[in-house]
Amino acid sequence: MRCCRACARIAYRSQRHASTSASKHTSFDAPEIPIEALSGSAQERHRHFEARVPRAITLKELARFGRPPLSEERLIALGEYTRAELPHRLARRVKAHQTLPYIVGSNPSIARIFELYQSSFELLTSFPRISSYEDFEKFTSALNDTVELHSSNIPVLAQGFQECKRYMSDVEISQFLDRAIRNRISIRLIAEQHLSLAWFSRKSKKPRPARDRDQQLLGLIDLKCSPAGLVKGCESFVSDLCEASYGVAPSLVLDGQIDATCVYVPMHLEYIFTELLKNAFRATAERHRASSRPLPPVIVTVASAPALDLMTIRFRDEGGGLSPENERQAFSYSFTSVVKDQNAEEEAGPYSTQPIGAIASSGSTDQHAHPLGTLAGLGFGLPLSRLYCNYFGGSLELKSMYGHGTDVYVTLKSSWPRS
Repeated sequence: MRCCRACARIAYRSQRHASTSASKHTSFDAPEIPIEALSGSAQERHRHFEARVPRAITLKELARFGRPPLSEERLIALGEYTRAELPHRLARRVKAHQTLPYIVGSNPSIARIFELYQSSFELLTSFPRISSYEDFEKFTSALNDTVELHSSNIPVLAQGFQECKRYMSDVEISQFLDRAIRNRISIRLIAEQHLSLAWFSRKSKKPRPARDRDQQLLGLIDLKCSPAGLVKGCESFVSDLCEASYGVAPSLVLDGQIDATCVYVPMHLEYIFTELLKNAFRATAERHRASSRPLPPVIVTVASAPALDLMTIRFRDEGGGLSPENERQAFSYSFTSVVKDQNAEEEAGPYSTQPIGAIASSGSTDQHAHPLGTLAGLGFGLPLSRLYCNYFGGSLELKSMYGHGTDVYVTLKSSWPRS
């Protein structure tokens, strides 16, 4: 058996070397997937892939295949890279779910996510080596379907862990969710960069006028990302949501170096900025809506330090701040400053359904729920925003002046070759 496997490995590598030499993929080779990793039982495949510690994804790593449109050669190499990188991360999530206490892992919401990771792992490891553009298109179509299936993972996990919080400590839940969300960030970066590059490359085959915006995008990466511009876009949505929920909304003041740009992934910043503005607008509206005076504005200040590849965005409100006790637990997944309904039944069985975030039922009695979305109450906004900031080496810090307001500092670090 060992001899057969050794022969298979030699044959596979020889065939791969010949194919690589012929197509000159040398500069874009993905990590090789040994043939034994794609054969044998599902358990053996899982053991192989979960054994490798995935490397961190950097902006430079995401940009390794260059600016679209990509040639067929590069698209094939992109497909091989994605096919090699994702199974390791999926296998580790499957393993993590298997280590949960039985009653937690059996929760319908958590079990649903486990099954999604398991089926996605099986699907992606079932694809043979991508050696043609047709193979790339088939793989990309399957990858797109997989990304869609995982789009609600975070609110579904939130639902599950809220229902199971009596069976695990806050520390255990936080550790599990931190690892799960960091893993999810890397999976979605790899998958969505693949889909974005494929889409731009496919679109470029059709005649169309060139746009400046296209020239600054490298898949998911915006080479001239404007934090001030993103804040303005998020403010429009949050203001409508706040006014629909409270009848009033504060204004927004943008100051500092509002023309500053950086190299970053805009969708991460859009999530962070939306969450911070929701917190600031809600706190301001709740504290001042009964006053006859105009609501104090939410002030966002941008400061850039290009020599250090740093940019800081400060969100300042006069919403009363957080008490010292609440400030200490502000980054806990179980914490929310929204006042809960005291008449709500607390003990309704281990898997009772609770309205939460994006998966709240249409009949929710949450006083902050609205067709536009939920203004508050999930408790994942700050910890998730901090994980997004930390992923590329940045940070998110909160400073509260209890009785007055709150400052939140978002520091971005863009490790990007200046040339």
